[in-house]
Amino acid sequence: MSKQSIIYLAVAVMLLGTVALVLNESQQASDELNVSGLLFPDLKTKVNSVVTISLQTNNEEGEQHITLRRQADKWVVAEKFNYAADQGALTKLVKTLVEAKLVEKKTQLGKNYALLGLADPAANLAVAEAGLQISLVDEQGSIIADLILGKNASQRNGSYVRKVGEQGAWMIDKTVSIGRRAKEWLQARVTSLSAAEIQSIQYRGEKGELLLKKKDQRQAHYELADIGDNEEYLYPSVTDSAANALTDLSIEDVRLRAKTQLSEAARQVQFKTFDGLQIKVEAYKVAEEFLLSMRASKERSQDAEADKRVAELNQRWQSWLFVTSSLTFDQFNKKRADFVEEKVGEKEAGLATPDGKYPDRND
Repeated sequence: MSKQSIIYLAVAVMLLGTVALVLNESQQASDELNVSGLLFPDLKTKVNSVVTISLQTNNEEGEQHITLRRQADKWVVAEKFNYAADQGALTKLVKTLVEAKLVEKKTQLGKNYALLGLADPAANLAVAEAGLQISLVDEQGSIIADLILGKNASQRNGSYVRKVGEQGAWMIDKTVSIGRRAKEWLQARVTSLSAAEIQSIQYRGEKGELLLKKKDQRQAHYELADIGDNEEYLYPSVTDSAANALTDLSIEDVRLRAKTQLSEAARQVQFKTFDGLQIKVEAYKVAEEFLLSMRASKERSQDAEADKRVAELNQRWQSWLFVTSSLTFDQFNKKRADFVEEKVGEKEAGLATPDGKYPDRND
């Protein structure tokens, strides 16, 4: 065996020995104290007083703090200009912390925390070693619950945690996976409209103007308003996805409109519902980002409830530019060739050479 191989083997033995020590500690602690109590016994009675959830993290993007704050009847992400937070993700996190039970006591030694992903997130360590500190705070600034979340257990359901200010690590009975970047806490959906509500979609921009519409809600597919006699749809349902660009829209991040310099929109798309609501979407490409702006209006005079709906949508959208993926951006940047093509006979007639032969269509 070479000298280098002996060195590698020695390092591996040392690592295995360290892991074994942690596991042995865990077994001893488990033998001494079998517990099934709650991680935070009093949290259920105090959870309604939580107004701030602070996350201290260490990730590849260099973010260290994420602040989720309750404002009136909603939660916002402070580091994202107080944009609305994902209520579902917040509810899931708090519910997990309320219900989590201590299953098994792990290492008591601080030097071994990193093996379980429970190292201090403020320390200059690799992301895999650093934990995620989660602090629940009330209106007076008092900490209701404070823990560091580590890795998920590899062979059973559970996660490693340790309470801030207490010695020792535990495994709880919940597998906890939460966002470690501020943008992962944003409310991703921006509209609750369904595709069945959309009557027409009109595209404007340098790629020309297109209008897709339905006569009524019973119509199966959108029709291109000016389809020519020499054109046919690529396939019967090709226009169906046009409405989904809006109704299935999911954003990746947000930018403040007032602080972003915009050029002319690459494409404007106006969606109109059967009850007269109009939503205008403008698509921009700024540097390497794909951005959308949105504004609501109404086609005709309607009742006070409709006016209120338009006002609420604009209140939600007017200050923001929504960052999307390139794939989502392309759904708002359609051209005629995405829906129709020349009929086969027309294409052949146009391609015929003087001697009556047709070149390969792949040319």
